[in-house]
Amino acid sequence: MLDDSAQTAVSALAHALHEEKMVIICKYGYNKSSSPKLVSLSPHLCERANGAFEGFYMHFLPFEDDLRLYTFAPLLDGKAKDTYQPNDEELAAVGDLIDQLTVSKDDDDGYFDQLNPKNVRNPYLQRLFNSLQYRAVHPNDSLPELDPNVLSQMTMPAELAIRSEAARDKVKKVFELKKIEKPKFKKNLIADGTEPSTEGVDGLTDQMETLVTANVLGIDNTVSKVGTVSPVEDFTALTTGADDHTFEKAIQMAINVAKDLIYSFDGQVYADKVLRLISVMRERSVERNSPTTFNQYLKTFKAEVLENKLDIVWSKLVERKITLIQQEEAKTSSVTKAEAREFLTTTKVEKIITQQNGSKKVDDDDMVRRIEH
Repeated sequence: MLDDSAQTAVSALAHALHEEKMVIICKYGYNKSSSPKLVSLSPHLCERANGAFEGFYMHFLPFEDDLRLYTFAPLLDGKAKDTYQPNDEELAAVGDLIDQLTVSKDDDDGYFDQLNPKNVRNPYLQRLFNSLQYRAVHPNDSLPELDPNVLSQMTMPAELAIRSEAARDKVKKVFELKKIEKPKFKKNLIADGTEPSTEGVDGLTDQMETLVTANVLGIDNTVSKVGTVSPVEDFTALTTGADDHTFEKAIQMAINVAKDLIYSFDGQVYADKVLRLISVMRERSVERNSPTTFNQYLKTFKAEVLENKLDIVWSKLVERKITLIQQEEAKTSSVTKAEAREFLTTTKVEKIITQQNGSKKVDDDDMVRRIEH
């Protein structure tokens, strides 16, 4: 049974907040054992077929510690940014197309009401309901064609299509599509003299296909530094066929990038990228019999990671067994096999691994706190 007094109170409060353009900030709990949630109540007044509706919309609000602010590298940088920046002609063409397709409530063509989301039904649900109804009445017949009313809501009005035809042709002209044919390559096109793999189309590896596509599109594949977007690929390109001076320079750039990703951004998020970079640095150092710089860096990396309590980063390194380069791998190394094995042992990391692999269940809040700290 409705409470008239409560209805009057809610109505008065909703009207007062609506007039003052204010909302209510309050604490919400589903039941007495639920965690409290911060919410806002905004007044909502509207007319419905069955009478006036006066009430509130509830919106969940985040606490300060619920906010997550991440810093991401730019999608386009340097030459790529200039290459893909639209010019004035392209901007004008797209702007004209938007103007021609924009409908206004003041127009007399009726498109505004016809295209209003409140008046457009979901075509998927309409098709589903019509099919269920037809199958219930005609179980042995094939389903009918799509209802013309539903089809009309999915089709651009003819007058609107005619009105925007010139603008659409202009967009097609300034944004010309070109079909890129993948060229055929012979075996002697591979730089290192090895025969191409049978993987990929036309006997090219996936990496060669990427390079070929980039060359056809006119993209500059020259790598001059190790960046934060694709550091592994940059480092690999710089050290392939490089002399000792260039290799040491690339190692230092990779070390600086790893520090930026771990300490300037969120180290826990970028842990996998940094560890892949360190793993490739180790492989290249072993191949060149140049372990000194890498071993010194890995010792520093371990000390800094544990000092800053980046336990997840260190535990992943231990799981991947990325350790110092030992004498059996590089003759110029002064690290023994036992020292390399001992490098990965630390009491704190062992405790973390035991917790993760143990039977004790870790709830979501504990995991979040571990990442935050």
